[in-house]
Amino acid sequence: MKTIAYIIPYFGKLPEMFDLWLKSCALNPTIDWLLFTNDKTEHQYPNNVKVTYMTFTELVSKIQSKFPFKILVPSPYRLCDYKVAYGHIFEEELNNYDYWGYCDLDMLWGNIRNFLTDDILNNYEKIGYLGHSTLYKNTEKLKFIYQSPVNQKEIYKDFFTTNSLTNYFFDEKWINIICNAQKIRTYTELIFADIIPWSPKFILSYSKNEQMSKNRHRIFTWENGKLYSKSFYKEKIYTDEFMYIHFLKRRMTLKKGILQAKQLLIIPNIIKEYDKKISKKIIINNSKKFILSYYYNLFIQNKKRITPKQIFKFIHGRYVAKKRFSNKHKQYNII
Repeated sequence: MKTIAYIIPYFGKLPEMFDLWLKSCALNPTIDWLLFTNDKTEHQYPNNVKVTYMTFTELVSKIQSKFPFKILVPSPYRLCDYKVAYGHIFEEELNNYDYWGYCDLDMLWGNIRNFLTDDILNNYEKIGYLGHSTLYKNTEKLKFIYQSPVNQKEIYKDFFTTNSLTNYFFDEKWINIICNAQKIRTYTELIFADIIPWSPKFILSYSKNEQMSKNRHRIFTWENGKLYSKSFYKEKIYTDEFMYIHFLKRRMTLKKGILQAKQLLIIPNIIKEYDKKISKKIIINNSKKFILSYYYNLFIQNKKRITPKQIFKFIHGRYVAKKRFSNKHKQYNII
């Protein structure tokens, strides 16, 4: 079995759903996560989540030791542009792994090995193409692939020496351009559920046509370490398994008992224990339109600074009527 390690530097207080994230990691015992953080809060870390406590300054020094020129990392957020270099930066820690990569913490894992089989790992050098989960084969070529020039320019030097808080999307845009140019065999199947943040429903950011039709009524369940989408379309319930769900900028209410539960129900603003059969009624009742209060509040705070078109770009990525911002639609409180 191919060995895999995800590298995660995180500075500041770990996310509210971190313990649930740890639970989903624990049920993937053949995958390792290497966490570098300054948050020393006690958590029940499983054996496959290995923690190194360090300050942000110490990490910057570690990064600097890998480069002959002066690098600039003005904030932890700028680490996004360094993700593509983690194979180089953390090469000592990754020495015994076949694959290395990076991922986010605002997500919940399903059964990873159901998707990352040895057959796939043997045939691809890069798995994924987005910042919330990408893996690279642990070879010298892939370790330093980020240094490859784009239009005869070593863009990594520009990104690593710019004293800006702006994220240049090296991990999502430029590294893919580089890998395509270098003909790196990349696995791009949609094995993840990346949720659009501004929609009150669970709308997938990336989906094939058959999945798009299921966006209208969709919830998720987590069952003993496996993640499923449950959708209702044309009088039929569809079940689709995913490797993980990514809650980008979405605030989820975590109900009591979820850390001990074997089955979870995941609806657009709540994660709770739920051990009953998923019915049409459950899916439809929990995939109705409602107001995401934090996006509404953000709209109120910024309405004088945004354009009329931006005001209405709120749900499903389309322009909608202003009545959408009515307080009539509340977030779900109960199932």
